[in-house]
Parts: sequence; structure tokens; C-alpha cells
Amino acid sequence: MALNALTLAVTQGVVGRPFFSAVNGITYRDRVQVLVDGSPGGSYVNGVVSFASLPYPTSTIVLREYEPGVGVGYRDSRIDITGATSSALRAQALASLSNGRTLRNWRVGSVRQPDGSYVYSLFVEDDLGATPQLSIGSGTPTPTPAPTLGTPVLSGTLTQGAAASGVNLLGLTDGSTVTFNIAGLTIGTSGTTRAITGTPATSGPLIATETLAGATNSPNPTTIGSVIAASATNTITADGYSVAGNSLLPNATYTVTRAGFDSTGAPTTYTETVNNTGPYFQVAPTLAPSTTVSVLSATIWSHDSIVGLANNSPDAAPKPIVLWQQLDRRIVKGRVKGSLVAYHFAARNGKPVALVKLLVSDGTNTITVNITDPTVDTTQPNRDADGIKVWEYNYDVDVSTLANGPITVNAEVYPWQGDATSVAKSVDGVADSKGFCTQKFLKDGTIYAENGIRNYVYHDATTGNDSTAYVGPDPALAKASPAQTEAGGWNRAVAVLTATGLDGLGMFYGAGTWEPPGGIVTRGNSYEITVQRDPAVPKANVIYGFGTAGYNGRCDYLGIRDITMKRLGTNQLKNKRWSIRDVDFDPNGFTGTPFWTNGSFSIEGNVTFLSGAGGAMLPALTSEMRMMRGLTTTGYASFEVYNIVGCRLEGGVISMVANRTAGYFDGFIVYSNKFMKLNGSNDFFGMSETVNGALLANNVFEWISGTGPSVRFSGDNRTNNLRNVHAVHNTFVGAQNSGRINWLYDENATTPRTHKYNTFHNNIVGQLNTKNGWFLYLMQSIADGRTGGLEFFHGVNVSGTFTMMVDAGPNRVDFRQYYPGRAAQMTTTTNVYTDPKFVNNQGIKWSGSATVNGTGGGDYSLAADSPCKNAGIFRVLPGGINGVAYTATPNLGAFG
Repeated sequence: MALNALTLAVTQGVVGRPFFSAVNGITYRDRVQVLVDGSPGGSYVNGVVSFASLPYPTSTIVLREYEPGVGVGYRDSRIDITGATSSALRAQALASLSNGRTLRNWRVGSVRQPDGSYVYSLFVEDDLGATPQLSIGSGTPTPTPAPTLGTPVLSGTLTQGAAASGVNLLGLTDGSTVTFNIAGLTIGTSGTTRAITGTPATSGPLIATETLAGATNSPNPTTIGSVIAASATNTITADGYSVAGNSLLPNATYTVTRAGFDSTGAPTTYTETVNNTGPYFQVAPTLAPSTTVSVLSATIWSHDSIVGLANNSPDAAPKPIVLWQQLDRRIVKGRVKGSLVAYHFAARNGKPVALVKLLVSDGTNTITVNITDPTVDTTQPNRDADGIKVWEYNYDVDVSTLANGPITVNAEVYPWQGDATSVAKSVDGVADSKGFCTQKFLKDGTIYAENGIRNYVYHDATTGNDSTAYVGPDPALAKASPAQTEAGGWNRAVAVLTATGLDGLGMFYGAGTWEPPGGIVTRGNSYEITVQRDPAVPKANVIYGFGTAGYNGRCDYLGIRDITMKRLGTNQLKNKRWSIRDVDFDPNGFTGTPFWTNGSFSIEGNVTFLSGAGGAMLPALTSEMRMMRGLTTTGYASFEVYNIVGCRLEGGVISMVANRTAGYFDGFIVYSNKFMKLNGSNDFFGMSETVNGALLANNVFEWISGTGPSVRFSGDNRTNNLRNVHAVHNTFVGAQNSGRINWLYDENATTPRTHKYNTFHNNIVGQLNTKNGWFLYLMQSIADGRTGGLEFFHGVNVSGTFTMMVDAGPNRVDFRQYYPGRAAQMTTTTNVYTDPKFVNNQGIKWSGSATVNGTGGGDYSLAADSPCKNAGIFRVLPGGINGVAYTATPNLGAFG
């Protein structure tokens, strides 16, 4: 269908004040974009045009509405907005006074209309106290201004000696005439968009001269691009996002055909549109826009093709980032239940990947399950902290047809974009590692229940007998004939199960405090042994203590479940690979590191660390934190990052322990967490190591005091490189420097960085800083051609960013992006705070001249009138941390 000319519901505002107006005539609400040749600061979000501060008495907005596949594919509308100045408003106030009256006061007020527009009024008070309300600009007729010719835009490519096809000139004034400096080209005389016909005789810069009688700037010559020499080709360069050639096409759109996979895992292709966002800003010391290189809004991969451009992009799309959300090495009866979190660079339509294919095998037979939709698991409502909802790929597979014995669970994760090298397969992972690898279980259809327990031992301090305690598959007999002591129960189990082994042993404890003995007790096993309370006894009455004596269980796989743990002394609880779930942990006044492992430690859900302070949860380098799921704590100061999901942490830091082996942190996930009451002068999460693949998504970072940053991803003076790292739908609560984000720096004087293929979508940020070659050159006069920060600097793979305050400059371009990406709402003035309108902001705030500390514990969902509601353009996740699904134009931040 033909697109309408767009108009604004309101075209009158006040210079220096916010301007909002609904757009009328829209055919496709989510296909409208503000072009760069309007007045600075204008933006379009969800049917509304806005300026954070109307800049001029006449400010211009240029709106482009896209309709791919029809005509030239879009229509431009240039609209002027009249802004009343303070002097004009005072003059209007004086002119409104009755004879004999004097002006006492005047002010401007605004009313938000149902369609989102702001209407301003002038209130005048005379010496008698009368306060009439006037429409802005009333009483001062403005003569119809002479027309002003706009800036035409070339759409399409012209090549010397080749007939023009599908080439148009946009942004013209109806009725004007246009001539070209290159012979052989012709154009019509009517319409704002006109087709260019003919065959250009020569190559070189193309100048269009528009003429219209009575126009203030007629004739208006404009360089609109270039005619390509017959042998020249515009080429996507090795960075995958810039276009080099001798024809720069500002604001052009390109159709990309991308290789990928469908929801069955079959190879397919997709077409999508990418934008030419503007010229490439050249590296130091040039520091100026290029005339021959432009920038695309998204990365082009080696397996993609794009109409009109040669493709020299060297890399295929990366693999998805995937981590299991449960441990293996357990016994199952007839079902395998679990989940995984997966995300890919090309997430689309609320689905991070195209397909998760689950493969469960006994070595002979394989059960295949296809999972296409991430969901919130309602069967474990208390697994995650503080009501957090986690969207993940859940499965519950009937394995009763498989043979008893070892079984494996693998997954293949297919992205929407990529080739065969882009598929993540657990079978390719390092065996028994913390990363995405094969999971191993033991199927035993004879066990009593689907709880992983093959043999039971009960403990009762009053009625138990260590010599006669029952050890076997019947829980009722075990409860009727318990052991009396913790050591006695273990020794009895070892004696009885010498022939069959301890795999699947369940150790149940009655009321009282139970503590493992000191020394080293070797209890080898291949599948998990569990320690848990008697279900008939309240959790608070069953205490599994440690710390009085040094204890090293040497139990290869141990799980502590549904019990109260209490520290009784300064010694650590030690084991090889172990985990806790449904546990209340009481530090009991002891500080310092409580746990130790020469393998790995995991928290699997619904774990609360009761009041108490401490240092790191595990000692550095000697231990591995494999999973931290559903933890609530105010106590411990340091948690090493890897697989952190569904947690509420107050204070402390997330760390990357230095001197880990190369690649140790690759593939980490920090997803759907609330990091509350953060404070201090240091960063909460300093990403200091080189990482290939990571996800930071659906998190809340609440900063309450101090000047530290929330997140520093390759910050000041680092040398680490980030590749395939994604920050999406995070809420960073902060003001000015407090709780700021330092993102993808490249200002180390001696070591350039090589950040590449990172994305930043739908984040709310207190303050967003980036430093690259600009900063280094302007601060230290070093010009070494570095490009490591330029992908983010140019807004490639960036959209929906909302900033509350300007960068740390202040007002210095070397701290900020050259182009902030699509659908951005960026504060650009020092000491001006743009309110995202949270339901209850208890973080640090801005008073207008200084920061004001918060108390913490706020609600960071969005109020009904928040400018961040439905302000995104890409739905890269299914839903928010509150379990509410994101729409096609999603909310910014972590709440649906």
C-alpha cells in the first residue's frame, strides 16, 4: 500500500523544554526511524516523537517510514516544530495584560494528552492576581514563512555507463526542479520522492541542485553521493560492519540474505533489512567522518549476501552461549528433568535460539526431544530467589524405554543465523567440565522413587544404633532402624555396600546437630550421594554442622539437600564435587571463606545465607564455582562469576579471579538476578579477563551509595578482549558516576584491544561510558590506528539504550558513542537527569546538583507513564524477570 505523509499532533513547544508529540498517519508503527539530517536530539519511540530539550525556535524532525518491497521501500516526512523562546513568551505575557495592569509573574505549564503529546500553556499573573491561561504563541500571528529546501537523500547505487534502476532521490520539495552535475541523468518535477533515470556518463561525486521559486535557499546544491566507476565495487570490510568504496550512501537500506536454521534445525535462509547509519568515523589522528566508508547497523557474516555489496566479512556467526541449569552424576528411575539457558547473537521474536535438540541415549537407543520455546518452570516455584522468574529451555523426558545403566544427555543448539560451525553441541565440550558438555546419569528402574536414591540410611540421636542400622532400598525400614551418630551411619553404609558401592546413597538426619568427624574419609563414588533431613522433622531442627574439626570427605559427588547448615568453627567444609539445594546456611558469627573444594561447588536453588558477614565463598584458584542458582544472601563479599541465575545478592562483588587458565570464563552467564544495595568506590562486576562468549541479561543492579561502577566490561587500562558478549534487558540503577557502566574500552596506551561481535540491547543505564582511540589520542596524543572499541562506538548491534545521565565527560565526545544505535533515548546534557520512572526507585538519585544516597530494596518495574515502556525495537528475550512476556516492542530494562 502507499505510505501516508506523516504529521505531528502537536507542532508547538518551548525551547529548552521537553517536547512530545504523537505521530499521525503511521501505517507501520514499528517501522519508523528518525533520520540524522534533522535537528539534534530528536527521537521516535512507539508512535511518539520527542526531544529531551527542544533545541531551536524552529526545530526539524525527519521521519522515515519503511515498507520493504514496495516502491523505493520507504517515505520521508520532514516536519518543522515551532519553539517559543523565553523572550517571546514574556512578550506574549505582556501583550495579554489589560490596560493599566502590570505583569507580576508568568510561567509555562504542560499537560500530557492521552496520545502521549505534551501541550504547553502560558499562565500570566497581573498585579490584581488574575491568572489567565493562554495558548503558546496565541495573539502573535506569524506570517507564512517562505519554503526552505531540505537535504535530498540518494537511495540506490549509480554506476558509470549502467542504466539507473531502482534509484530514487528522497526528501525533495514538491514542484521543485532538480539538475545533476553528471551528464546522462534525469529526474521528474513532482513529488518528494522521485525516480532517477538515465545512464551516468562519468563517475565521481554526484551533486543534485534543487531549485524552487520563492524558497529561502534556492538553488540548493547538495552532494548526495557518488557515481561508482565502472570497475569499482562497494565492499563490506573485514570488521563485518563497515562498507568501503567510492560511493557513500547515507541512510541507505540494504536487504541481507542470511544463512541460518529453522525451528526444526534444518538449514534455511532469512532476509532482513540493515541500515546504513552514517559515515565511519576515522581513527586518530584523522578524527573525522569518512567520505568513502560508511557503517551498517548490524554485523554481516561470511555466509551472508547483501544486494549491491561485495562481502569480505571473514567470520561465520558465533555459537550460542549455553549452560545446563542442573548437575549430572545422579541416578534416575524413569525420567530426566532439567533445563538450560541459551542465547545467541541473532536472537529474534522472543526466542534466543531457533532450536534446542535434546538427545538422551543409553548407547544403543536415543530419545530426541525438540524444544523451541523458553518457558518459566512452574513445577519448582521456590527454586529462584525473591520471586524471580527465569525463562529457560525446560525438559522432562520419559526414559523408561532406555536400558538400565549409564545414560547420557546431550543437546544441540541451533541459532537463527549461522552455518554448520555455528551450532553449539554439548558433545564437543570438555568432559565433566563446568561448561556446556555431555551430562552423565545412571538409570535404575528399580529404585523406590524418582529422587536419585538407591539406598537409605537414617540417623536418630535418641533411638539409633550404629551397629544394627538398616542400609538398603526401603526408606520405611531405614527410618525404623536408624544409626545413632553421623560417623556411625557412614561407617555402616560403607560396610554394607562394599560390593555394590555408595552410588545413590541417601543419608537422612533427624532432629539435632550433626557434624562430620575430622580427618580424611575416602568414600569413592561415580554418582551422587545426598545428605538431607528426615522430611518429618522441620528444617530448622535439623542442623548439619561443620568447622569444629577439619573435614575432608573425599566423596567424589555429594549433594546437601533440604537441611540447615551451620558453621560451628573456623575450619572449612571440604569435598571434591559437591552442591547444596533447599538449604538455610547460618554463618553463626564466623567470618571468612566457609567452603573448599579441589573440584567444584554449586548452589542449585532455594538457598538462603542467613545474616552474617564473610569474605569469598570459596578460596581463589583452588576452587571452582560451577553454578549459583537461587541464592539469597547479604553475607558474603565475593562470588566468582560463571553460571549465576535467579539470585538476590545484597552487597559484595562478582569477580574474575586473576591467573585462571586461558578461556576459563568463556561462556559465562549472569541471568535474571537482583543485585541490590550495591555501594562503594570499586566496581561490583569487573570483567577483567579475555572472554569469548558471555551473557548478561534480565538483571537488576541497584546502586545506593559511593562512586563505583556497577559493571566494568573491559574498563580502564585493561588489556582483555571481549568477543560474542551480550548485555540485554538489564536495569542499571545509578546517577552520574555512581553505578555507571564502563563498556568496551580501548584506551590502554600500550596494548590495543580487539573487541568484536558484541551486542547491547534494551538496557536502562544510569551513565554509559566508552573510551577508544579518540580518548587515547585526545588525552595522550597516541595515534596507533586502533579499532577495538569502534563497533560499539558506531552503534553496531546496539538498540533501545536509555540513559538517565550523560557520560562522564562531561559533554566530551571521547567518552560516548558517535551513534548510539537505533531507538536510543540518550541524555546529552551535563547534570540533567532523565527519569525512567520506576515504580519505586530506592537507589542513588540526582538532586539537580548532587547525588543523594538511597536506602535500597526498590521496585524497578516500570510505571505506566515510563518512557521505557514498549520502547525497544528488537524482542531478543521471551520475557522479564517478573515472568511477564515482552511484546514485539519490548519494555527496556529487566521487567516485562
